[in-house]
Amino acid sequence: MKKRIVCLILLLGTLVLSLASCFRMPEPLPSDFVEGDEIVVDNDIPFVYTPPSYEDYVPENAFTIAKRENYTYSYFQEWCGNKVIHCYKDDTVELYYTVYSLSNNTLFYLFLKPDGNGGFLMDQRFSADARDHKDIWRIQVCEQDYPAVILEGKLPDYCFFDYYTAEEISRQTEYRWQYFIDDCTEAGLEPYSKLIFDRRDTIKSFYRCTQYVCFDLKETVDGRPLSWNGLYCYDLFFYQDGTAELHFQHYMHKNYWNYELLQDETVKLTEAEIEKLQGVIIDSDFKNIPTWNPEEKRGFDGETTCILGVTPEYDHLISMWLSTPEYGIYQIRTAIEDLVREKIEVTSGRVYVDYEND
Repeated sequence: MKKRIVCLILLLGTLVLSLASCFRMPEPLPSDFVEGDEIVVDNDIPFVYTPPSYEDYVPENAFTIAKRENYTYSYFQEWCGNKVIHCYKDDTVELYYTVYSLSNNTLFYLFLKPDGNGGFLMDQRFSADARDHKDIWRIQVCEQDYPAVILEGKLPDYCFFDYYTAEEISRQTEYRWQYFIDDCTEAGLEPYSKLIFDRRDTIKSFYRCTQYVCFDLKETVDGRPLSWNGLYCYDLFFYQDGTAELHFQHYMHKNYWNYELLQDETVKLTEAEIEKLQGVIIDSDFKNIPTWNPEEKRGFDGETTCILGVTPEYDHLISMWLSTPEYGIYQIRTAIEDLVREKIEVTSGRVYVDYEND
């Protein structure tokens, strides 16, 4: 009898819990979602990054849905929920877009175009995280909607060394060294080891900065506009007597092993220029910048910067694809570029020549 009573109590408890879950109030939507299917365009309602508990609103096939050109935003809402829409305007464009939260500190930007009837059709779309800097975006959004702002600077977990094994970190580091050596070899640059050896009695430290730039040069062949990749090389020699010089080289890269030297200049640096450059290197904490930075994004085109430093304290290489102002490698390279602009008239290459206004 007692066993039956215990079983009945347990059964009743289970029933009560089941009924409670059935009548439980739904969890409130995040503040940038809109109840129902009403279209709301309001820049004053901020986008917020929603933890993965709301991942149901952005299923794994969200990208597939959004890729279907001319599908309505209403159709997308059925799958991913209705969000507020923002509008970016300047003198030339008027852009509508909304932002969804993906897992692991990543955002999904969906651009929309008015359909003429008060609704929207889906247009361009892309994912982004806090590493995506406004200066490398081809599509404009309001400043409060930059990824770093919405995400409050938080990065995906794969941007941290703790995410990787020691073997993987070693592999990635070796790959960056090989990339740098291959670039130098293919362009026919004089090996840095020989440069240092030839100046062994006078040199104090040496830095080689290379930047491989896609679509760096433009020319017209048989009436057709063509673009070629380019390689910039900056060799910095700091001597024991306190003097220094900069050797600048610019190459056009048309295809494998086919590098054409476009410009080759060497200039002496003033005491003030030396102090400024060395200050940037020290302030950027060069020797502690990892050879491979897991915050680096990989992609196509763009540019890749490598900087080798050889001093009595260290031989160290750093590299990054599409580095941005928050990184030391960017600060060092642009400090060298600013110096080149002051001392050398560079005749070609989009780093120094504004082809858009030619």
